Amino acid sequence: MSDGSRIYFNEDRGGTQVLAEVATTGGEPALVTNNIPGSDLSAYAANPSRLLLRDDDEAAGWLLPLPGGEPRKVIEKASGGLSFAPNGDIAFIHVRNLYLAHGDGSDPHEIFTFPQGCPNSPIVSPDGTKIRASVCRNFLDQEIWEMKVDGKNVHAVVKGWEHRFDSRRGRWTADGKYFILQSRREGRNDLWVLAETGEWLGAKPDPVRLTNGPLSYELPFPSSDGKHLYVIGRKQRGELVRFDRRSQEFIPFLSGISARDVSVSNDGKWVAYASYPDHSLWRSRIDGSDRLQLTYPPTAVIWPHISPDGRQVVYGCVDENRNPAAYAISINGGTPRKIVDNAPLGANWSPDGNSVVALVRSFKNGDLQGTHIETVDLRSGKITSIPDSIQGGPWWPLPNMLLAADCTNNNLHNGNCVIQTFDLTTQKWSDLLETPINHWMPSIDGKYLYFSTGNVNPRAMRIRFSDRQVEDIVSLKGFRAIEDELSGPSWIGVTPDGDPLLTRDIGTDEIYDISLRWH
Repeated sequence: MSDGSRIYFNEDRGGTQVLAEVATTGGEPALVTNNIPGSDLSAYAANPSRLLLRDDDEAAGWLLPLPGGEPRKVIEKASGGLSFAPNGDIAFIHVRNLYLAHGDGSDPHEIFTFPQGCPNSPIVSPDGTKIRASVCRNFLDQEIWEMKVDGKNVHAVVKGWEHRFDSRRGRWTADGKYFILQSRREGRNDLWVLAETGEWLGAKPDPVRLTNGPLSYELPFPSSDGKHLYVIGRKQRGELVRFDRRSQEFIPFLSGISARDVSVSNDGKWVAYASYPDHSLWRSRIDGSDRLQLTYPPTAVIWPHISPDGRQVVYGCVDENRNPAAYAISINGGTPRKIVDNAPLGANWSPDGNSVVALVRSFKNGDLQGTHIETVDLRSGKITSIPDSIQGGPWWPLPNMLLAADCTNNNLHNGNCVIQTFDLTTQKWSDLLETPINHWMPSIDGKYLYFSTGNVNPRAMRIRFSDRQVEDIVSLKGFRAIEDELSGPSWIGVTPDGDPLLTRDIGTDEIYDISLRWH
């Protein structure tokens, strides 16, 4: 973001995200503040000059006066981001609710509840009459929704892009004539511009492409004079590593390939993984030999898991209608088959390999009603709904136990998700663990749950199911983990001998100035 002479941006320093600045003409970056560890830059406003930040610890919103001043908390919770309105008000999203508050954070009032998950990146129009936000259609695609500031007249901004592109994280030019957005396809974001004028019979013209690689261009911010567009140019590359608990070091795994979401077979001989950033599905032996690609772009795969008998891989992707689903494919390749519809996180195997468990979206008259957990018997096709299941990320680590995370408003304690277990015999849920978890995976033997924590002190840890004993494995402070748009932040896996698996971000992020000439 820019005030015309300086560009403000987030920078990783020693594993902590801080706020930095650099002149628009270039030069060495300087630290603005580190008083809010893990701060995420959200918005800039002039007269007076100030920034909005969101911290990773509590997802709270902070106001920072410029050029110098102490930050102060103004919004208690803003998990989906926040921004300024032209009159100084603050628009923010928490969970699925969109709010407006005064510039000092007072009088927050809800104006809209999104019917589906992960709304994010609210932005208010330059004339203060409209709000736009990115909303997930599935794990792969997002679309930008628009509404009036009173929450009425809600509709998708870019119509006709369904099944072709997604649209996300846009910003208006200062005069409100154009809206610049980013769209993800085949692992890369490019920028598009949508003219806000020139409507014909009530329909806006189609967006026009601004960039076409080779980098992934993200987070566009138009200058106030409309002549420049500041963007992040990202070269995406990861390094797969494991933390060796004996040597207490991170060392390459599978020769440090650019991959994540690694699943190891029960016998420890095979691995399945998603390549990064294109999310193709591969399998290989545990030493990296005998590699075979199982899916190809434009199919983007998340969360592959090898079956207990080692013969199949189940994974998540979108189907022919761009709806999320779980598929299974032979570990030796072939034609995949759909096994669960409307499953935004794919599926996980039962210990005997005869069934899967999945988080499933439910609809009524075509409208999304929510999500619940189902088990599917792959032999008979029998579907069993799990009672009181509004949780996410279900696993089936033991024959009589399911595992899931509850991150809903009713069970969101101090910003932390609650990991719960479900006893298939008693049909009861119980709390297992409360902590700011990013991702979790059971060990192959079903004895432990490995997980990575978030906030300003990230760690890799595990908890033993038998006695709920928590073990701290290693601090992840200073470890630059991949922040993937499809399958989420700070993925963690487990090797056959119980070492955590992670993907280190070894890509590059640079700020570019794109000169604009409007016609």
